[in-house]
Amino acid sequence: MADYSDELNAHIANLRPVWSIVIMHQKFVPVQVDIHKAAVPVKKPDMRGGVYYSEMQEYRATCTISDTTIIPLLTSTMLGPNTDFVPIILVADAGQSRFQIKAHLTHYIQTKDNIKLNMAIVQVTV
Repeated sequence: MADYSDELNAHIANLRPVWSIVIMHQKFVPVQVDIHKAAVPVKKPDMRGGVYYSEMQEYRATCTISDTTIIPLLTSTMLGPNTDFVPIILVADAGQSRFQIKAHLTHYIQTKDNIKLNMAIVQVTV
């Protein structure tokens, strides 16, 4: 995966984009979005579940959402036993600058107040 950290951090820090999450043509507004690089539990670069290629480190997105209507859509986005799933699209709009992040949901945590999505970033379009 190409290193997009400088570009992403510049957009996030300087432009303060308005984020939205799109799943199966439905739009949700996250309360918080965090982009970071994390170690992957592999000893060498590998094809993850036959779906996407993973290095030993990957970029990840963590998004917190308070809209619980997203929950029924999450089963069709989850990596794992599913072999047919839909990606999650994060859209960052900062006026004249806009970028999209395609991600795969690895897991989520649901509390009474919100849902925290943890995703592996697989593509960035500027």
